[in-house]
Amino acid sequence: MPPALETARILGSDRKIKETAANRVIPWFEHEDRIVGFVKSSELVELMSASVMLTKSDGKELTAFISENSRFGDKVIDKFEARKKVLNLMRQAWELGMEARGLSLHEQAGGKKVFYVTPALTKGDRVAFVDFDGRTRKKALHGRSEKRRANWSYAVGMVPSLDDPWRVELRSTIVFTDDDGKPLDAPAKAHRLRMGFCRAWWNDRWRGFLRAFLALIADGESEIKLPVGSGRFLVLVATPIIFTSSTGLSDMAPSIDADPIDEPDEDLSEDEEDESNEGEAI
Repeated sequence: MPPALETARILGSDRKIKETAANRVIPWFEHEDRIVGFVKSSELVELMSASVMLTKSDGKELTAFISENSRFGDKVIDKFEARKKVLNLMRQAWELGMEARGLSLHEQAGGKKVFYVTPALTKGDRVAFVDFDGRTRKKALHGRSEKRRANWSYAVGMVPSLDDPWRVELRSTIVFTDDDGKPLDAPAKAHRLRMGFCRAWWNDRWRGFLRAFLALIADGESEIKLPVGSGRFLVLVATPIIFTSSTGLSDMAPSIDADPIDEPDEDLSEDEEDESNEGEAI
């Protein structure tokens, strides 16, 4: 995370600055008479020039901004509101980064945004990733169920957190699309498809989906860099945080669904290949 926020003061009485294609290229927010972001103040002035006249102003150290009440000029922003503002910047950086990588956006019921993987993004191929055990595998992140006459794509929603450790939480789901690649219009139908189609998918499958997705958006690198302006980045580690519990069920070995009633579609029963013996590395 960049170590500080930078601000530019609005000249004049303009407020509630509209988001445009020209200024929606980096994360920013408006607070009272300031535009705030991670980008250098001088670049913020230039970026917003078509929307509002600005002048360079003071910056704030990020940790102090979210842990104690701060001031922008004579305007106070309490630490709880400050955290919400920074979380908003993180969310914008994620959305801009996913769009730049070619993922498609789907807005679910309730306004939740998820980004899903399209065949065009992977060129129809399976995605290589390193699993928790160090083996390189491949995973399909999209496909088609002939049984249900629907196309499916793996998708994630992002929830940022500034609790220790600072992180983003990725919520997995499946988006169903028509033959033109557009998400199904009927939320109830999509929900029924998910409940039936994914009911035999257990933790190991979802873990594989997530690791393959992270490998895809990181382009095989160890970090996911989300630009926030001025050559600065919100940097995410491209592997999930691993937690260890002293008790519980293990999903370390691929599960086998023995119940024929809940068997997945035949075209999805084997969507993962173990390539550990081929010497591939990410």
